[in-house]
Amino acid sequence: MIAVHITHEAQRKYGGIGAVINGLVPAGVYGRTFDQTLLYGPLFETEGPLENRLAGQGKVIYSGPDGYDPAGKGKLLAPLEDRYGIGLVYGRRRIFSQLSPDKGREVEVVLADLRFARPGAVAALKGLFKDRFGLDSARYNDWDYEQYLRLAIPYLDLLEALYPGQAAVHLAHEYMGLPSALRAAAARAQGQRQGDRTFFYAHEVSPARWVVENMAGHEIAFDNLVELGLAQGRTLEDDLGSQAHSYRAELVKRADRLDGTLAVSDNVRDQLLYFWPKLGNGRIEVVYNGFNFKPLDYQAKLEARGRIQDYCRTLLNYRPQVIITHVTRLVISKGLWRDLTLLYHLDEELAKKGLTGFYLLLATLIASGRPKAEIIRMESEYGWPNLHHEGWPDLEGEEKNIYSFMSLFNARSKAIKGVFLNQFGFERETCGLRVPPGVDRLTLRAAADAELGLSVYEPFGISQLETFAYGGLPVISRACGCSFLLEEAAPAKTFSVLDFARPGDGGLDLTDRRRLTSMSREERNAIEQVVIARNAPAIARGLAPGGRKKRFEVMRESAQEMGWEKIAGRVIAAIGRSL
Repeated sequence: MIAVHITHEAQRKYGGIGAVINGLVPAGVYGRTFDQTLLYGPLFETEGPLENRLAGQGKVIYSGPDGYDPAGKGKLLAPLEDRYGIGLVYGRRRIFSQLSPDKGREVEVVLADLRFARPGAVAALKGLFKDRFGLDSARYNDWDYEQYLRLAIPYLDLLEALYPGQAAVHLAHEYMGLPSALRAAAARAQGQRQGDRTFFYAHEVSPARWVVENMAGHEIAFDNLVELGLAQGRTLEDDLGSQAHSYRAELVKRADRLDGTLAVSDNVRDQLLYFWPKLGNGRIEVVYNGFNFKPLDYQAKLEARGRIQDYCRTLLNYRPQVIITHVTRLVISKGLWRDLTLLYHLDEELAKKGLTGFYLLLATLIASGRPKAEIIRMESEYGWPNLHHEGWPDLEGEEKNIYSFMSLFNARSKAIKGVFLNQFGFERETCGLRVPPGVDRLTLRAAADAELGLSVYEPFGISQLETFAYGGLPVISRACGCSFLLEEAAPAKTFSVLDFARPGDGGLDLTDRRRLTSMSREERNAIEQVVIARNAPAIARGLAPGGRKKRFEVMRESAQEMGWEKIAGRVIAAIGRSL
């Protein structure tokens, strides 16, 4: 049997879905279940040299748009290109995680250039989707919708050309993969491909993310609406209005036509049921994400700590006893203002104990990163990343506010100082000559005593776990789906979960639907202050240097229960129950 991952990250890893694929596919149980793996998605790179087609991360074997066919794959793929007016790229790339590059698996990749698809083929598909699934494509004049819909045009013919007669498991990663999976479901209903199974792999709930990010009360309001809605039989659209304007939401509703849904956390399951109860009836399986890690001994951790301490000394002229990190994307859902609120409390706690701390925030709005030459120039001219200047190649957009908040904290703090490193990656090549030679992301993960992740919306949160195997405590919000996995698999006192949606005392009535939907920013801030102040002393105790070695040993052992080798078994078992 083959597994097909339909995703916008087929060409390369961009974010969380790519991280899941990079962890799941190389796992042993996955390889024993599936004979072959295909990644299928849009072709984004249509300019430049041939190697751009796979973003330099694989080997191109066939490219119709480039007239490249040394292996003779055109006899299978060119007829599809002619029939549908599309361009196809076929190749192979190795799937692996940066934190465990020794574990990998080669997969096949097909990318489709859909810009010039034949109008008749597009119209026929839209007609099928309207008739069978009630999806009116005429409502959505958006290329994002259009390209993922068009992915479904050649999909089944492509599978038959590459894997004739073989059954497939279709994994639709988020709304982007749903049209192709729905096309496969429609074929089964018509008596074709009877051995296939279709799944919606829910990495988030699109309407929920938008609502949480735009409500003043964020998850404090929304999570309580979810709880009330599930108890009282109300839905997101009952409480917050129709989402029919959103093609993402409308596609997610059609996931009830597939064989099942794989939700990456309890939060995602509940949000899906609140949004579209028809996805229920036991057809949603919670399959947590895992995380990759390279096993290290305690001496290796101490060496990593030493190198980050050296980095801090170079930047700030002291060697910290406590290292706190936050590696993240710079978006509102990450709740970065909560980091600073917590740091003020931790600063007081560490100062009482005579300890010093270093907070490193590694986040940027520029996903491709700043050029090396510009980083070196900024280092030389004005001391980046200690100091920042507004405007390219330095601070852009929300980065300006983050730096302002960090500067104010540093002016007031006694024990902890912070550095905002607005760059992608963590090594000399990308982050400047002040980074010690040989330092990389693994060094930073191994060195950390804690990784912050007080998000307002975080369906799972793989990066929040990446310090765990090295004794770095995840300090996270209940909004992080990984909190449920930690509570199931990790020993007590090896993590801290702050439940902002259930503060437990006084203030706003969190059972009043009207009060929840009208919660103000000031009311939310007051709740956040209470929850953080209550939890800060215990978090500070968990960072005590005296217990570091014991924490490392306990957490390294229990990390095995949350690694992808173990977690992949759950995913395969959930799929197997529908086969």
